[in-house]
Amino acid sequence: MEITAQATEAVGSWRRGRLVYNRAPLGLVVADVSRYAGRRVEIRRDLANRRFSGVITIEPGASAIDTLKQLTGLDARVEGSTVRLVRGAGD
Repeated sequence: MEITAQATEAVGSWRRGRLVYNRAPLGLVVADVSRYAGRRVEIRRDLANRRFSGVITIEPGASAIDTLKQLTGLDARVEGSTVRLVRGAGD
Protein backbone atom coordinates (compact mmCIF):
# COMPACT_ATOMS: atom_id res chain seq x y z
CA MET A 1 0.00 0.00 0.00
CA GLU A 2 1.18 3.50 -0.78
CA ILE A 3 -0.23 6.65 0.79
CA THR A 4 -0.09 9.74 -1.41
CA ALA A 5 -1.55 13.22 -1.35
CA GLN A 6 -4.63 13.70 -3.54
CA ALA A 7 -5.81 16.94 -5.07
CA THR A 8 -9.16 17.89 -3.56
CA GLU A 9 -10.78 18.22 -6.99
CA ALA A 10 -9.79 14.63 -7.85
CA VAL A 11 -11.88 13.18 -5.02
CA GLY A 12 -15.24 12.08 -6.43
CA SER A 13 -14.20 13.08 -9.95
CA TRP A 14 -16.03 10.02 -11.31
CA ARG A 15 -19.25 11.92 -10.59
CA ARG A 16 -18.10 14.48 -13.17
CA GLY A 17 -17.22 11.83 -15.75
CA ARG A 18 -13.50 11.62 -15.03
CA LEU A 19 -11.23 9.04 -13.43
CA VAL A 20 -8.12 10.75 -12.01
CA TYR A 21 -5.00 8.76 -11.08
CA ASN A 22 -1.68 9.66 -9.54
CA ARG A 23 0.85 6.80 -9.72
CA ALA A 24 -1.90 4.18 -9.40
CA PRO A 25 -1.17 0.54 -10.29
CA LEU A 26 -2.29 -0.04 -13.87
CA GLY A 27 -4.22 -3.13 -12.74
CA LEU A 28 -6.46 -0.89 -10.61
CA VAL A 29 -6.95 1.55 -13.47
CA VAL A 30 -7.90 -1.28 -15.84
CA ALA A 31 -10.43 -2.63 -13.31
CA ASP A 32 -12.03 0.83 -13.08
CA VAL A 33 -12.12 1.24 -16.87
CA SER A 34 -13.70 -2.20 -17.18
CA ARG A 35 -16.47 -1.13 -14.82
CA TYR A 36 -17.33 1.90 -16.95
CA ALA A 37 -16.60 0.49 -20.42
CA GLY A 38 -19.46 -1.98 -20.35
CA ARG A 39 -17.16 -4.88 -21.21
CA ARG A 40 -14.47 -6.86 -19.50
CA VAL A 41 -11.00 -5.31 -19.76
CA GLU A 42 -7.93 -7.26 -18.62
CA ILE A 43 -4.20 -6.71 -18.39
CA ARG A 44 -1.32 -9.16 -17.98
CA ARG A 45 0.11 -9.53 -14.50
CA ASP A 46 3.53 -8.34 -15.58
CA LEU A 47 1.96 -4.98 -16.53
CA ALA A 48 -0.49 -4.67 -13.62
CA ASN A 49 1.99 -3.05 -11.22
CA ARG A 50 3.16 -0.45 -13.74
CA ARG A 51 2.30 3.02 -12.39
CA PHE A 52 -0.19 5.28 -14.15
CA SER A 53 -0.90 8.98 -13.74
CA GLY A 54 -3.54 10.65 -15.86
CA VAL A 55 -7.20 11.45 -16.40
CA ILE A 56 -9.62 9.16 -18.25
CA THR A 57 -13.00 10.45 -19.42
CA ILE A 58 -15.93 8.13 -18.73
CA GLU A 59 -18.72 10.22 -20.24
CA PRO A 60 -21.15 8.66 -22.73
CA GLY A 61 -19.63 8.46 -26.18
CA ALA A 62 -16.05 8.61 -24.89
CA SER A 63 -13.95 5.50 -25.18
CA ALA A 64 -12.12 4.98 -21.90
CA ILE A 65 -10.33 1.97 -23.38
CA ASP A 66 -8.98 4.01 -26.30
CA THR A 67 -7.88 6.78 -23.93
CA LEU A 68 -6.07 4.29 -21.72
CA LYS A 69 -4.37 2.78 -24.78
CA GLN A 70 -3.14 6.19 -25.91
CA LEU A 71 -1.89 7.23 -22.49
CA THR A 72 -0.05 3.97 -21.79
CA GLY A 73 1.16 3.00 -25.25
CA LEU A 74 -0.48 -0.41 -24.88
CA ASP A 75 -2.43 -2.20 -27.60
CA ALA A 76 -5.91 -3.69 -27.18
CA ARG A 77 -6.81 -7.14 -28.45
CA VAL A 78 -10.43 -8.15 -28.56
CA GLU A 79 -10.95 -11.76 -27.52
CA GLY A 80 -14.65 -12.52 -27.60
CA SER A 81 -16.32 -10.10 -25.19
CA THR A 82 -13.03 -9.28 -23.44
CA VAL A 83 -10.52 -6.56 -24.31
CA ARG A 84 -6.97 -7.51 -23.30
CA LEU A 85 -4.38 -4.74 -22.98
CA VAL A 86 -0.93 -5.91 -24.11
CA ARG A 87 2.44 -4.38 -24.81
CA GLY A 88 2.54 -2.32 -28.00
CA ALA A 89 4.58 -3.30 -31.00
CA GLY A 90 7.33 -0.85 -29.95
CA ASP A 91 7.75 -2.36 -26.44
